[in-house]
Amino acid sequence: MMPRWFPALFLGVPAAHALVFAQGPARITRQRGQIVVPLALLDEAEPEPEKAPAQFRGVQVVVHLPRRALLARQITAPAKARGQVAAIAGLDLIRRTPFKADEVNWVLSAPVRDGDRITVTQWVMRRSDAARLTRRLGAQGLVVQAIRVADEATEPALLVDHAQTGPARAMPWRRLNGAAIALALLAALAGWLYPTWRASGGLAALIAERAALQDRALALRSDLDGLRALATEQGAFVATMVRRARLSQNLRDLTVALPDEVWLSELSYSPQSVVLTGETAKSAADLVLALAEVRSFTNPRLSGPVQRSESGAERFEIALDHETRP
Repeated sequence: MMPRWFPALFLGVPAAHALVFAQGPARITRQRGQIVVPLALLDEAEPEPEKAPAQFRGVQVVVHLPRRALLARQITAPAKARGQVAAIAGLDLIRRTPFKADEVNWVLSAPVRDGDRITVTQWVMRRSDAARLTRRLGAQGLVVQAIRVADEATEPALLVDHAQTGPARAMPWRRLNGAAIALALLAALAGWLYPTWRASGGLAALIAERAALQDRALALRSDLDGLRALATEQGAFVATMVRRARLSQNLRDLTVALPDEVWLSELSYSPQSVVLTGETAKSAADLVLALAEVRSFTNPRLSGPVQRSESGAERFEIALDHETRP
């Protein structure tokens, strides 16, 4: 929030004082840092009070209007429509009051939530009443900047009279303060840009060095791709040779281990296991026990159901794991 002294010092606009209404003396007084005026100013039928002392004339004020001087309306809406409360309040004001939108100023209080509903208070003041109040205060020498609801911190205020705080009332040093602020900003900008200006001399050398490093990186990338391709070829060659030797040894061991009454119809080979599919004139379970003696394989097992053919042979599917080499 802007301090009260800022407009007076840098903008040439005097700081505004709070103005409140109270019962009591017929003259304008100052109490606890506030300017107090009689309630008679709000009643058009009442005569104007005595003229304000010279110390109050020309003072900028923000009027804190008593709530009883305003029209208070309760607006209830769903909590989900919190962002549209202002639009709802404006439409409801036109529909349910005799006022037109250009005849009044209004402001909403902070919403109060109750379950899935929210309630706000709409404070309404006729513009003619605001103009009359501003005029009567002006006759007392007070300059109205804004009219707000007493004890309400809502923004914006009900009425803001910018015409009373224009350049005509600016203090003599306003231009001087503006020039000082501009010079301070320029000095800060120069201090911020000075390191960049000093570093600009070596920018060309850094650009050239970066280009050389990029060319070197591209050359190294090409060499690395060539080495990767060579390593891939070598690995494929070694793997092929190892697998061929292992495959030949496995086929030899199976050929020796399988009895003569066994006929293989399919052999599936993978790096992890071998699956045999075929028929045996004897028992498939005995064949599993016989394959357990083959040193090239481990964990022989029936990997499928055993079925008997028309000739009496047993059809089987046996899986064997390759022996794990240290």
